[in-house]
Formats: sequence, C-alpha cells, structure tokens
Amino acid sequence: LMARELGDEYREGGFTVIEPAAFGGRVRSYDAFSAGSGERLESFAAGYPAKKPMNFGGVLFTPDARELMSRHVAALAGSREALAQAYEERIRAIEARHEDEIASYRARLDDQIREDLRLERMIESLQEESAKERDSLRKRYEEELARLNTEYEKCLEELERRRALERRPADVRLIADWAEKEFGGRLIMHERAKDLLSGLRPGEWDAGLICDALEFLASDYRDKLMGLISDDAMRENCSRKYGRPFDVARLNFSSVQAAMKEYKIKYYPDRNGKPSDSLLDLHLRVGNTSEDLLRIYFLFDSEKKLVVVGSLPRHLPTMSYR
Repeated sequence: LMARELGDEYREGGFTVIEPAAFGGRVRSYDAFSAGSGERLESFAAGYPAKKPMNFGGVLFTPDARELMSRHVAALAGSREALAQAYEERIRAIEARHEDEIASYRARLDDQIREDLRLERMIESLQEESAKERDSLRKRYEEELARLNTEYEKCLEELERRRALERRPADVRLIADWAEKEFGGRLIMHERAKDLLSGLRPGEWDAGLICDALEFLASDYRDKLMGLISDDAMRENCSRKYGRPFDVARLNFSSVQAAMKEYKIKYYPDRNGKPSDSLLDLHLRVGNTSEDLLRIYFLFDSEKKLVVVGSLPRHLPTMSYR
C-alpha cells in the first residue's frame, strides 16, 4: 500500500518522511543502510519546525489565553449585568403583576368588607326593628291584657253587685240585719239606728235608696277616707253604680246646738271602758223635700276603720228644720 501510494519515493529498508501538506507535502526517503543517513534524519527532524508557522487549533499560549480570558471575563460581566437587569425586569414584572393581583384582591376584599359592614348594619337595623316591634307588641299585649283584666274585674264586680242587689231586702225593717251581714268589718248599725229602722212602716221609705247609701258609705266613701282611692274615683264609682252622687258633709255644730243630744250615741269607751256619748259628726244627705229626703248620721272609727251608723233615715232637728 505504501509503495503504491508513494511510487518511486518509497524505498524498502529505509526511512520515509512525509511532510504535512501545509508545508508542501514533500516525501523524503532515507536509506537505512547508508552511512550517515540516521544523522541526516535526526538533523532534519530537529530543525524542521524552524521558521514554519504553526497552527495549534484550540490550543493557546499563555498571552493569548490571558487575552481571551480577559475578553471572556468582560463579556461575562456584561452578560451578568444584562442577566441581572433582565432578572430585575422580570422580578419587577412579576411584582407588578402580583401588585395588580394584590390590588385586585385588596379591592375585592374592600368590597367584601363594605358588603359585610352593610350586612351587619342591615342585621343591626333588623334586630333593632325586631326589638322595637317586639317591645311594641309586648306593650300592646300588656296594655290589652291590663284592659281585659280591668274588664274582667269589672265584670266580676258587676256580677257580684247583681248578686248583692238580689240579696237586698225590700222591707226597710230588714235593712239593719242585711247591712251588718253584707258589710261586716266595714260598717255596723248602732242599736239606735236599728230601732229607728224597725219602727218604720213597709213602703214608707225607699229601701233601694237606703241600701245604696249604706253600700256607698261601706265601700267607696270608706276607701276614700282610708286613702285607698281619690275623690274623683269615688265620684266615678258612685255615678257608675248608683246613677247619682251622694253628698257627705260634717255637721254644722252651730245649727244643732239646741238638739245636740239627738246627734250623740253611746259608742267610744270612757276611762272605765263603758260606751260614752259620741258625736255623729258626719251625715249623708239626699234631697231637701219630704218626698226624696234621706239622712244618715254616722261617725268613722279611724282606729277600727269602721263606719258606725247611729241614725237614719229621717232628718234630725236643726235650727232651721224641726
């Protein structure tokens, strides 16, 4: 193969030197058996690189390597700055994007907070309205319940009054016993009053009017004296129950001096514990003529809270009435 490629330049048993194509590509042969051929070959090889440009491809000598490294370092610095700038821009873009997202979330959060506040105010308003409505309903309920209780009490009072009216005697001579049974603990009839009633003739006096007057003294008038009701309430009750007013007044002592004995009964105990003369200082007045005349003379025992009737139904004598 070598002989075929080199042709005449090839010699068996010798040395063949093939130069690179960059340096001409010459082929040299040296006879191995000739004298001095070895020295010539060695001299040729040792001096061959002289004055020949060498290209070592990717291999650099120290100065070139340092220069290249400097250029690479400069390029790398520029690239690093560009890279840093690029990353900073990316970071700013990301931050801007997140800022937009954060602003969007913040806006949504603000909207939600405003909506929550609106709902809270609405709830508070509804709760306030509910409380007001509840209080209003409770007040109306309590007022209605009070009204119904008042009506119920009035109905019971009216029912009791009707029953009481049915128990009233038609005979004036039975009024004393009826009054003491009906108004026990509130009104008593003195023996003198009992005697006066028992001496009346049936139909001589209006029994209903006398019973009304005694009931008034034992209930509303007594309650007024005890401070349980006002004058207005007393008059209102009197009008509602009896359809008329009853007038109660203290005696005018100057007009009864001549008949003072008629205005006294044995009631309050003296120092010995015996009933002594006690003045009937109050009297109930109805009418001024003999046809509608009624007088009930009594005293009020404030200690026992008791109305003590001493004389009825006639008018006792005065300076102007005999």
